[in-house]
Amino acid sequence: MFQLNQVACAYDQKKVFTGLDLEIRQGQYVMLMGENGTGKSSLISLLTGFKQEESGRILFLGKEVREWLKDKRQKRDFYSRLGILFQDVDSQLFNSTVYDEIAFGPRQLGLSEEEVSKRVEDTLTLLKIDDLRDRVPYQLSGGEKKKVAFASIMVTNPDVYILDEPFNNLSKEYEEFFRELLHELHSAGKTIIMSAHHFKHLHHEKADVLLFENGKADFFPAREVLSNQQVIERLSHY
Repeated sequence: MFQLNQVACAYDQKKVFTGLDLEIRQGQYVMLMGENGTGKSSLISLLTGFKQEESGRILFLGKEVREWLKDKRQKRDFYSRLGILFQDVDSQLFNSTVYDEIAFGPRQLGLSEEEVSKRVEDTLTLLKIDDLRDRVPYQLSGGEKKKVAFASIMVTNPDVYILDEPFNNLSKEYEEFFRELLHELHSAGKTIIMSAHHFKHLHHEKADVLLFENGKADFFPAREVLSNQQVIERLSHY
């Protein structure tokens, strides 16, 4: 789905990482790990088109991301395929009720109000937040906000879920809920790209890991993450 060729990223002319080659296939689970400032969120910004690469090429479904963003129709098509969860969910909650928050995406896709209602109700039930339907999003708890933000992307049925620190500041109960939800989505064939600080967040996933350290990124396939003791020891420091 995504293909990166010799990609470099920089902020204010300071390199974050260089020479990144990476292919993310449909149905793959990729976990981005590393200390703060090493490139996890930067890569997410590049994949989602919120930031442009310093050099190299980033392709989505065989076409450069910058080409997807050139006109309104292609841009809409590009973002309809992605479910993006920001680290700060407050930045993506802006409607007056939870129902309207979740309905926003399907309405932007031009679906009938009947179809919008069906999708919203199904999503509310699936995520067990029916009781939040008429609540004001900014008045919710942190875990509830994250559920609503996730519902707002899940309702559009994206091909790829791109999640920036989804477990950040969550209670154990909410952590477990989201781990199981991501496991179910991955089992259903969805592509998951997720940044996280802790190796424990892999849980029971057969996930590949991209580890950012010292201006570069090392890729470890799932079979090594699960069985190679040297790799396990290296990742367990996080």
